[in-house]
Amino acid sequence: MEDKLSLPAIELAERTDPGRDPEKQVNEDTCGYRETPFGHLCVLCDGMGGHQNGREASTLALQTIFETFAAAPPPEDPKDGGRARELLEQAIVAANRRVFELGGTATHGRPGSTVVALLVHAGGAEIAHVGDSRCYMICG
Repeated sequence: MEDKLSLPAIELAERTDPGRDPEKQVNEDTCGYRETPFGHLCVLCDGMGGHQNGREASTLALQTIFETFAAAPPPEDPKDGGRARELLEQAIVAANRRVFELGGTATHGRPGSTVVALLVHAGGAEIAHVGDSRCYMICG
């Protein structure tokens, strides 16, 4: 029988907002959660406001990150944060590549997305971000 290390319990909530600019009241945020063999994976992607296809960019980035984790072979040691950290980096690099491939126009610019990702595993947690979206730890 496989000796599986249990993941820590977490509470998760999601909330997004279109921002303050009254002329750009389109919410281009995408967020999601998956329990993976590497741990609890929480991701928020914020499409670049004002750019063509910001919502498409954030959705594609989130999807790519989840797909990268789903395709990865399970870790040999669930407490090995190094492998989890490497995979998180690879997933974000892959998401960046796919979003870049969306192209763009000279008038509207290239679509883009920020990323904030949290991976909670048996050995600790990994946090990654690209852009100006933030991650907060609240202890109560």
